[in-house]
Amino acid sequence: MAEYMIRVRDESLDDLSLAERVEFFTLRLQEGVQSMAGAELVAVDGVAVEG
Repeated sequence: MAEYMIRVRDESLDDLSLAERVEFFTLRLQEGVQSMAGAELVAVDGVAVEG
């Protein structure tokens, strides 16, 4: 599975921990969601979440 950098612009995710954010977006990616409001996905070698 490809890994992604996730830049979070949705303030509703601010209360989530790093692990919870990664899990949230990983589940969306596994579901095949291509566009997600409040987030920009950039293909990289590792997973990172920027608030």
